[in-house]
Amino acid sequence: KRDYEGVVDAFKEAINSYALCEDVFFLFASFYCRRLKYCEATVNLLQALKINPNYNLAHICLENIKSSSIKRWHFSMMNDTKRNSSFKEAIQMAIFAGYDSVLDIGTGCGLLSYFAVKCGAKEVYGCEVNDLIFHICKDILQANDISDKTSVIHKMSTDLIVGQDIPKKATLLVTEIFDSALFGEHCLSTISHAWKKLLDKEKAIVIPGKACVFGALFESDYIRNQFCLNWKEFGNLKLPKDLFICENSPELKYSTEDLSKLTGMRYLTESFTVVEVDFNNPNQIDEIMNQCYQLTFSIKVDNSGRLDAIGVWFDLTLFDSIVVSTRPDSAAMAWEQAVYYFPFGKKLNAGDIVRLNATFHKDAMELKIIDEYNPRNISFSDETIRYLNGDHYNAFIKDTCSSLIAQMKNVKVLDFSYIPLVGLHLSSMENVEKVVVINDCEQVKKELEEFMNCVEGIDYNKVCVKEYENILSENGERNVWDLLIVDFVEPSGLLRSNLLERLLYLKVTALKEVNFKIFPAKITVMGMFVQSNDLVKRSRLLSDDYVDGLKASEFINILETEILQEINLTKFNYASLSDHFELLTINLVEEVKPSENMTEPSHDVCVKITGSGETHAIIFWYLLHGDSNANNIFNTRHERNWNLSAFIVKNTLSVHKGDSLSVKTTFCQGYLRIKINRV
Repeated sequence: KRDYEGVVDAFKEAINSYALCEDVFFLFASFYCRRLKYCEATVNLLQALKINPNYNLAHICLENIKSSSIKRWHFSMMNDTKRNSSFKEAIQMAIFAGYDSVLDIGTGCGLLSYFAVKCGAKEVYGCEVNDLIFHICKDILQANDISDKTSVIHKMSTDLIVGQDIPKKATLLVTEIFDSALFGEHCLSTISHAWKKLLDKEKAIVIPGKACVFGALFESDYIRNQFCLNWKEFGNLKLPKDLFICENSPELKYSTEDLSKLTGMRYLTESFTVVEVDFNNPNQIDEIMNQCYQLTFSIKVDNSGRLDAIGVWFDLTLFDSIVVSTRPDSAAMAWEQAVYYFPFGKKLNAGDIVRLNATFHKDAMELKIIDEYNPRNISFSDETIRYLNGDHYNAFIKDTCSSLIAQMKNVKVLDFSYIPLVGLHLSSMENVEKVVVINDCEQVKKELEEFMNCVEGIDYNKVCVKEYENILSENGERNVWDLLIVDFVEPSGLLRSNLLERLLYLKVTALKEVNFKIFPAKITVMGMFVQSNDLVKRSRLLSDDYVDGLKASEFINILETEILQEINLTKFNYASLSDHFELLTINLVEEVKPSENMTEPSHDVCVKITGSGETHAIIFWYLLHGDSNANNIFNTRHERNWNLSAFIVKNTLSVHKGDSLSVKTTFCQGYLRIKINRV
């Protein structure tokens, strides 16, 4: 503690001496980040950017804090007026009925506490464990002149002590600590603890009072491609026909999707009730959490097909007859649905009976098929599965690299890919002498080792795996490599961070001085202006009107991110405002000119507007140039398993057909900075 305080004092002295030096504030912020003090880090980063708005490293660090501090669906929830008005009505009715001592667990920005004060609660107490959100909440309560009527405590609810943190037990608990499968935010144990320690058992109630969880079995190629490898052969590589490679870890296996916008899915059953929970019955909550508690039920199959997943949603009965539903096509947009996936794709016929088992003892719901088919399998992360299932992308790399070295002899290959499919394929070619796979991630190394142990077609005498630093430290391997394979693009739609700097160093130190090859030769970032309220609602609170006049947007929107990833345009409503245009091109083969900054390349372009509207975002994706052939290009928009990204325009512009906008793009450590101005 003494060392920590000494470092803080030293930084404060440095700031007094160098008050206009952005680097001092950035280093101070980095110090706080390493100690997970994101509120203090944010203050210093904002000061660094105030001094130098073009400080790219500070921008990147701030964006990372924003992404880690709040999930994007929180903004969707705040922008959901139906959800907000339903909670307000329920709280108003409960307080009118005499439940006027309020405890708000998971306070967030303080919206439910604000409703309680506005509806006449005698006392309101909230708790929020997230450091940055806690301080934002304090600012919001003060700005709305209710900080004297409500108190927010920087603790988890399970650490609150009556008589110390709150003066007495509450009569009304309000909370929304639910995820898409209802239970994943520890709502059962949290509410159970509240009944034991924080609520007046004789007088208290909980909002929401009840929940009913529903499910339906369905088939979906899209879902299957997220969690199960869809091929057995790739070039010279062959997998055993009886082996499944899938995401089959012992952890709970569900993701989140908007089932109403999931193209190509087929329901195999009608919806069925999984479980009903009464949050006002603490005995039932404790019973559900018991390790021995389980539900078993039989579901009749209505339509033949392959069982890929169970879609799950729920209804919340807030108070009396006020219900909020997360079912597909419901009016509520804040929640999507949970998808529990089954990677082995069991074939079902109409009339079959599927027996399911549900357990809750891990403070979350786990769904399993009883007597599920369980073939030989190895488990990879869903990120690795998505990468391996990028069949068009991987085939493009294979064909291009095979062509690049076709006329060469004794070829030495460096493969810097996430999973080196092409490098492993090339190892069995006669003209390839050696393949070194560069990998620094322990988890991916483990998966790669398992993959190599089960696949046929690899010449193990030619292949080895090394870390990046080891390549540079071995003098005998400097300037001897013929081909460098790099995959810049992640399935999420982002570029891999810090890769350009590493590639440029390898280009100088590892590749041959002449006749070397790099894949890709160039990367072009393509963009398109769009108008889309759906995208903006995931990025920021649109206005205080969406939260019943609570003055919150000024404060919560400091967590607005510039870049949204994992964008699937089939799931968002949008209107194009321009044709496709080039944001930036990174040429990896050409010589670096002394005047160029290759680690932070930039590009200016004038964009002609083709439709009228508001410039909410620039959707962007990538063109990968395999070689100097202008036709040998891969467009990542065409990879079905991968997503796009979006740059959210903070200060939107109203545009009309025929207008022109100036767009400047800079690339720094895998991050795109974009500036837009009228021409």
